[in-house]
Amino acid sequence: MIELRRAGAGDLRSVVRIHRQAFAGFFLTRLGPGFLAKYYRLVLAHPGSILLVAVHEGQIAGFAAGVASPAAFYREMKKRKFSFALSVIPAWLRSPGILRRLWVDFRDLRSRAGPAAGENDGTAELTSIAVAPIGSGQGIGRGLLAAFTAEAGKMGLAAITLTTDAEGNDAVNGFYLQAGFRLQRTFTQGDGRRMNEYRKDIA
Repeated sequence: MIELRRAGAGDLRSVVRIHRQAFAGFFLTRLGPGFLAKYYRLVLAHPGSILLVAVHEGQIAGFAAGVASPAAFYREMKKRKFSFALSVIPAWLRSPGILRRLWVDFRDLRSRAGPAAGENDGTAELTSIAVAPIGSGQGIGRGLLAAFTAEAGKMGLAAITLTTDAEGNDAVNGFYLQAGFRLQRTFTQGDGRRMNEYRKDIA
């Protein structure tokens, strides 16, 4: 039996652990658990955000996170940039070259948080969804995506968007296509990473 529910503060440690397991080697993971804890704490506290967990056999086995007003959320991140910067000092000490990528991401954050980004246009952004190894093959990912969609619908939102890697990521891209998302565009980030942007309208 899998229980899907809103996350609480006591779930954040498990959310960070699962993020590190599911996205090992990804840039945000390389920034360290301190950064991830601060990020998901902000998601949990931010008005209009959605942070769900899946409980399987008494353990947190997956989560889905997103925001209903992306521009406002990224503005809040921008306001806390120094606090976030402090949390990545251990990662910087291990890998000094990480600063260049951080600068690229900060420039991207400014564009996403600026006035041109607008306010909530009725679209939620799914920022991450992950399942722990203990939950693999249980349909938890599909359940979390359906629950996230239902929560967005309850909030009166019209659509969900997300981005994921375009290359070497066939299983994940197929997962979203099977779930009814459509490819909006493919673009290249400032760090050269090619991304697919998907959208799903909420009936």
